[in-house]
Amino acid sequence: MTGRPLGPRLLVLVTPAAVLFTQTVTGPALLQGAHDLGRPDLTTWPVGAALLASTIGTPFLGRTADRYGMARVMWWSLAALAASSVVSGLAPTMAWLIAARAGAGLASGGLLVVAASALRNVVPRAEFARFQGLSTTLASVSTVVAPAVGGFLAESVSWRWSYLAAVPIAVVLMPLHRGLPEASGERGRLDVAGGLLLVLASGSLLATARTTVGPPMYRVTGTILLLAAAALGTAAFAWQEQRADHPLVHPDLFASRLFARCSLLSTLYGVVLSAFPVQLQLFLQGPAGLRPAEAALQATPLPLFTALASTLYGRLGDRAAVGRRLAWGYGVSSAGLLLVVAHVRGVGPLLPGTVLLGAGLGLIQPAIGAVALYELAPSRVTSGVAVVQTCRTLGGALGATLLSTLVVPNGGSGAVSGLLGPFEVLAVTALAGMAVAAPLRTSTVAKLIPRHRRSRNGAPRGTTDLSVDSLLTS
Repeated sequence: MTGRPLGPRLLVLVTPAAVLFTQTVTGPALLQGAHDLGRPDLTTWPVGAALLASTIGTPFLGRTADRYGMARVMWWSLAALAASSVVSGLAPTMAWLIAARAGAGLASGGLLVVAASALRNVVPRAEFARFQGLSTTLASVSTVVAPAVGGFLAESVSWRWSYLAAVPIAVVLMPLHRGLPEASGERGRLDVAGGLLLVLASGSLLATARTTVGPPMYRVTGTILLLAAAALGTAAFAWQEQRADHPLVHPDLFASRLFARCSLLSTLYGVVLSAFPVQLQLFLQGPAGLRPAEAALQATPLPLFTALASTLYGRLGDRAAVGRRLAWGYGVSSAGLLLVVAHVRGVGPLLPGTVLLGAGLGLIQPAIGAVALYELAPSRVTSGVAVVQTCRTLGGALGATLLSTLVVPNGGSGAVSGLLGPFEVLAVTALAGMAVAAPLRTSTVAKLIPRHRRSRNGAPRGTTDLSVDSLLTS
């Protein structure tokens, strides 16, 4: 045992699963809650508010954690999650519910960025792969369990209990924050101007995913205008960060080619991760003619094999270079998507495609996290992880926009419909990720997680136990 406190390690291990559970457990309650509050036309607004708040707040909270300490940001994020969940469960109007979900999204962003960044501080580097693989596995399982729990609560008790389910989770986790890194000592005013420009850029990009109402020409025009606003906001934000005394995103983060590629890979990962489940359900419940329950069953192998691949990633430990895992992850994902394309065109079953895609996604995210954590200086880790997570979220919004508006909106009348279908676009995206990741198979990336010397029986010397107990206490 190394004497590392148990509380922070347990907190870092379960926080991603807890956050995903609190986000997905409310899905079955959306429609019922909107009808009960008299605004069925605003059914998806709580989800949009949470996504926007999380995207915009993540860089703020990452920078705040660098300046004032991870422990403080983690505690306040858990408190905000509990409070916003109580307000959500007791909301008298839809406006209250939307505002409360925005608060929950902001809190979730803080929890995820601190949990990802704290891995470097609370987990020995030699155990990082196994620890993150286990954490990703728990998160994947939570996305399978949460909708069933939310549906049971909404049908058996009330839709409000789906929101209140997050309260005990936050309360139980709050005492575990002791032992996380404290303030680094860096002070100064936050970059408010940069924050406003980030709101403009992120808000415009996220809004493009909702330009799906009206004639196709209006949809395409609205999307192009919002993408232009996002591009201008991004350029202005980059200019502001170059001249700010205390920027939200340090420009020197991107001086590292490795980190710049990691951010791009995270964006491509977000495109596939967010867009594929939506497009799969549209296909299964549309042209395939399946009922919602049957369609959900067909999609189950995706999170299950994501969890299995994450576990495999952890058991590989240091035996495969991080860059190689990224290339393999994107390659396997693209193979799975091509099999899905074949199924959509009437050739072969769906199962092999979803299995391979899930396995590929399960290899990608832990490897991206390894690069973000160990390439950056300690004082830049939380900000860097926040950038990577924001890129993933914005990639999801961009993927939803391209597929719902420019490619196949409402049955296939998009700007480039007939050239590429949604699954073909996602396959090309995964192949692009493989091309970006392939050059990362260098000695620099391979050394991010050190190799163990092997004993005569083939087991690594030192850390040989793969159990949860050993990962939490060693």
